[in-house]
Amino acid sequence: NVLTRYLMPSGGFAALQELPERLFPWFIAGGIVLAAQAGGHMAVDWLLEFIGTERRRRWLLHLGNAIVIVSYAVLFQQAMQVAEIARIEKSPVLGLPGSHGYWAIAGTCVALCLVHLASSVRVALLGTGNRFTFTDQEH
Repeated sequence: NVLTRYLMPSGGFAALQELPERLFPWFIAGGIVLAAQAGGHMAVDWLLEFIGTERRRRWLLHLGNAIVIVSYAVLFQQAMQVAEIARIEKSPVLGLPGSHGYWAIAGTCVALCLVHLASSVRVALLGTGNRFTFTDQEH
């Protein structure tokens, strides 16, 4: 688009300037979900070290995942409400609704709920060392 700004009488493609703004929230959403799935997100693991038995660690992780799932479900609901309010705004060139970014937040919340649900299933079936998609040995 930088080249077309100087070569075209119209000053370039206006949509090419707006498109990265509209795609950015979706790329961030994907990165957040991938990081959570691989255990690359912020986690507080020090409490697990103090719990003696594997069974208690499993229950703690299940409780933590349940809290996270409920929190993201609430955030999903709120993001959808704000998206409904923002949908009347339109982007200047592409005409996309203003709710677009909030849909990315809502989609991220749904995906993170699934990631934490899958983590609880892995913990239940395979133990606490397998709560993420990739274990430390695979990194």
